[in-house]
Order: sequence, then structure tokens, then C-alpha cells
Amino acid sequence: MIDFRALHSLAQAGRTDEALARWRGGKPKRRERPLWHTVGGQLLASAGDLVRAEHQFRQALKLEPRNLGALVGLGDVLRQTGRERAAIKPYRRALDQRPRDPVLSINLALCLAHAGESDEAQRLLGPIVPGVSDPRALLQCATVMRVAGDTDSAVTLLERGLTRSPNAAPLLNELGLVRQAAGALDAAAASFEQAIAADPAGVPPRNNLGAVRELQGALGAAETAWRDSLARCPEQPEVQVRLANVLRELERPVDAEALLRETLAAVPDFVAARHDLSALLEEGNRITEAREVLGDAPAEHPLLLLMDARIRRREDDFETALGRLAGAGFDDPVLEARRLRERALSLDALERYDEAWNSLEARAPLVTRPAVQTEHDGWLAGYAAHGLTRLEEAASLPPGGDSAPVFLVGFPRSGTTLLGRVLGAHPGIAEMEERSPLDHVARAVPGWPSSPLDPQQAPALRQRYEAAARERFPAAEGRWLDRMPANILHVPLIRQLWPDAPIIMMLRHPLDVCISCAMQEFRPNWLTQRLTTFDDAVVAYETLMTPWPTWAGTAGAHLVRYEELVSRPRATVAGVLQFLGEDEDRADTMLAERHRAPAARTASYFQVDAPIGTASVERWRHYASHVGTAANRLGELGDALGYAMPDSGGAEPSA
Repeated sequence: MIDFRALHSLAQAGRTDEALARWRGGKPKRRERPLWHTVGGQLLASAGDLVRAEHQFRQALKLEPRNLGALVGLGDVLRQTGRERAAIKPYRRALDQRPRDPVLSINLALCLAHAGESDEAQRLLGPIVPGVSDPRALLQCATVMRVAGDTDSAVTLLERGLTRSPNAAPLLNELGLVRQAAGALDAAAASFEQAIAADPAGVPPRNNLGAVRELQGALGAAETAWRDSLARCPEQPEVQVRLANVLRELERPVDAEALLRETLAAVPDFVAARHDLSALLEEGNRITEAREVLGDAPAEHPLLLLMDARIRRREDDFETALGRLAGAGFDDPVLEARRLRERALSLDALERYDEAWNSLEARAPLVTRPAVQTEHDGWLAGYAAHGLTRLEEAASLPPGGDSAPVFLVGFPRSGTTLLGRVLGAHPGIAEMEERSPLDHVARAVPGWPSSPLDPQQAPALRQRYEAAARERFPAAEGRWLDRMPANILHVPLIRQLWPDAPIIMMLRHPLDVCISCAMQEFRPNWLTQRLTTFDDAVVAYETLMTPWPTWAGTAGAHLVRYEELVSRPRATVAGVLQFLGEDEDRADTMLAERHRAPAARTASYFQVDAPIGTASVERWRHYASHVGTAANRLGELGDALGYAMPDSGGAEPSA
């Protein structure tokens, strides 16, 4: 007979590894098997191995469907791995057995809030919150408030808890998450670091610190945080996958591939690792290997089915891709939105444009719109009001030194990746893969852009930029090419810091970029989170691009139109080289050698390596019957930027 109490005692004493070893060596009798699976799941979960823990809980429930410990454990694992909607069912079944359990009520409320059912979540919490004094319960209630978007109430609850337990690492960790949700990333990182100081062995705050550093673009710091976490708890496949994605961003695809293969070898049924490894190989144009990684798995999981359809589209097998995507759709709205997007891309390639548009329209209400970072909202308002003044001030400033970067800006999908790849083929230019340090610099300028930059501060800010660039691209040599479309927002700051820096502005027909944005799956940042649908992209284009006609003359940027780049590539690139003071005769060589750079890590990752052509010029004409209202809304701005709009009517994009 297995001594389950001894296993629990070992786990409570922090000797989880020893408890797991004894559990694995146990030989349960038939009647003990549900409890054996349940205890194993609990031990694995406490060790951070949530994938294997989930398997044990499910095995227990197969044998004993009303097993309370397994129901709670499965709900906890699903919640902790971001599958809150799936966790609702086991939590409800557990709460049916223990209807007055406040912890179960709070956990169920948390999952309901994540699933968008905030009314029921608040109903569950209503009777509980006023009498809560236990810091752990306050922590859970605060988490519900955070997920529901009420960060002020969340902070109030956490302050109640911290009054009782000032050094409670879980409370400090949750405070970091609340601050992160409010867009205060520096304050969030500080809270996570406090949580780590309070509990040096803590794993969750290290994982969360890694996530914040990734959002801030400090990928080296994110890697350090996640490696520290894995050193303390190696069996964290979810963290291994996140670390692999950071390694991809750091242009270390070999390391990322090795880590993903290691993860899959340890946990063969881990869907995220299989998907991400296949995606990594596909992005590197290793299509056959990407398909081999999927194997027969696509029929088993929607995420892998989507990856299979994407590979078939890459192989120009559009009809088969559509066949894979046929049917009633997915229950998960996030996956269903991805299915509809993938379907639209294949229909577009088959020139079935009305059907493609209908898929995009069906996708729109399913798309989640994460809260954007509040600092960018402030910058947008500040630049709209004061951007021109800041640019005019910069005209009288002295040069910013010999090490001024080259800045390539423009709205997403305007051609910055293509031009960046060409310029990156120059031996004296080091291209940044859309990981600009400018946000990092802007955060250090008090009152910017409403207040002017103190010229005495400029040298330190340039050094801050240089240090961040070196951290992100330690092996880069030559002149920096800071290619980040969203940096159009920061043109006044660029001019204040480097009055003589070359700025290249990419333009493309406004309707073309908005349609293209609606069909992309972007890496998330403050701008791409505003581009989730066509209507969203139209609003974002109007917001971000409206100042440009006023700024253009003062900014001193070199204008490049996408339409000219793809129709007259040599002449256009030669013009850019002349603007940069480089040898124009290199244009042909650079165009030919753009393929030698590492695979692009943007939404254009495979299109930029295709032969340059004009197939995407005036793409909007295929959708002319659907874009009339957007054309009316952007008409005046389009004229100012040099693009004519069609005349038509329709429904106004929502702001």
C-alpha cells in the first residue's frame, strides 16, 4: 500500500523531488489508482510540470469522474496554462460538491472573468470579498479584478494583503501583473523583482519578469529571467517554448530549434512545442521538415490543423488548405479567428475576393483586442499636439555625432521589411529586426513630448539607445539601420536626439496597407494590437499618419513609395543609397543578395524573399465594393500623401 500521507508531508516540507521519486516507484492497487493519479498530478503541478500533471488528473477522472481532488487539480492546471474557458467545467463540477468553498468560487470567478463572463464572476465574488482577510484569498480576488479590467480595485485588495504580509511574494507578484495590465511596465518589473527578493527560489515572478522584459524589447533580460526560472525548475515546457520564441527573436534559430526539439522529446504531446517548431522551420523555408514535425498530428488539435493549412498555402496548394479549414469551425474564438484569417488568405490567392472578404468580416467580432500600453496613448496625444513644435526646435540643434543610426519608418505593411532587407545586404549596414530601442529611450524623457527635451540630456539618451541596441544585437557591425514601422510616432524624438540622422519614410496606398494588415498575424506590440481588423487598421492609419503631411517638410525624411520600389527597384534603391551617402552602384548587388540575410521575423517573412513584382500594387481594387467607406474616411489624408481614393459608400469604421 502506498503511504499517500507521507508523500504529502514530503511535498509540504519542500522535498517535492523526493516525493515524486517515491510516487513514481509506487505500485498502486486497483482501488488506489484514482488517488495515485491525483496525488501524482498534484506533485507534478507543484514541481511546475503542468503538462504531465494534466495527464494524471485526466487519468484519475477517467477512473472516478467525481474525484474532487482531480477536478480541482485539472481546473488549476487549465487555468495556469491559459485555458480558463476549459477550466470552467471542472471547477463547476467541484463547486457542486463544495458550494461554500471560497477558494473554488474565486477560481471559478477568475476563469469566468477570463472568458468574458464578468457578470457571473462578480456575482460569485460579491458575497466573498467584504469578509476576506486571508492574504491568499485577497490575492485571488485581486486577480479576478485584474482580469475584469478593474486594476484600481485589484490594487486596493493587494494593499490589504500586503498590510498583513509585507513580504508575501505571491502578493508582490500579482501586484506586478496588475501594473503590467495597467501598462506600467517598469513598475511591474520592479514588483516582480521585489517578489524574487522576497522568495529567491520563486519561479512565477521570474517567468513574469521575463514576459515584461520581452514586452519592453529587452530580450536578453527576458532570456536571463527564463533561464533562471528553468534552472530552479527544469520541467517547465511552457517556459521552454517562450524562451525558444525569444531565441528566435534574438536571431538564434539554431538554439531555438534545439530547445523546441528537446521539449518535444520530453513531452511529445505538447501541442505548443510541436506547432512552434513547425512554424520555425516554415519561416526558415524548410517546408518539408515543417510538415514532418506535424506528422499525423493535425487531425488531433486545431492549432496543428491551422499550421498544416498554412504549410499547404505556402506550397500553393490552396484548395487543399481550404479543405483542411472547412467545416463548422472551432469552439475557441481565438482559434476560429485564426481559421477565418487563414481561409481568407487562400481565397485571396485563388482570386475569390468576395469570399475572402466575407471571411475577414466573420473574423472581426471574434478577434481579441488586448489593452494597449497607456504610455503610447499618451505619446500619440502628445505628438498630435506638440510634434511639429518639437521638430521645429530640432532644426536649430547641433549635429548628434558621427554614430547616428539610419531610421526606416512607415505604417506596417508599407514595404519597410523589403527595403530593410535590401539595405541590410550592404556590408556597412547592420539591420535591426523591428526591435528598436526608441521606446526605451522615450520612457527616460520626463514630460515628453508635451515638454521639450533638455539638450544637456541628449548625450546620455543617445548612450542609452546605443547600450540597448548593443544588448539586442551584440554581434552587429557597421551603421545601425533601425527598421521599425511604429517609429513614425517618434520622428520628433529622433530629430531632437540626432538632428542629422537619415530618416527614410515608406509610403504605400492607405487601402492596400489596411487590407494587408487585416490579413496578417502580427507579433504583438502597441501598434499591431490596433490592427486586428480592417476597420481597426483604418482608424489606426488615420491616427498615426494624419500628422505626417504637416511634419514632412520639417522632418527632412527621404520618401520611398512601395509602388516605385517594386516597379523600379534599382532606381529606387540607388536613390536611397545616394541619400545615405553610399555608393549607388551597389544597388544591383544588394537587390540580388537580400536573400542571404537571416529569415525575416515579420509578417512579411516569406514574401520579401520572393521575386520583386507589382502583384500587390493596388490590391484594394479587388475589394473595391467593400472599402468605400474607408476610402471616404481616408480620402483627404490619402490626397495629402499622394494617393487617390475610389468614390463609394458603406458603413463607417468604428473608432
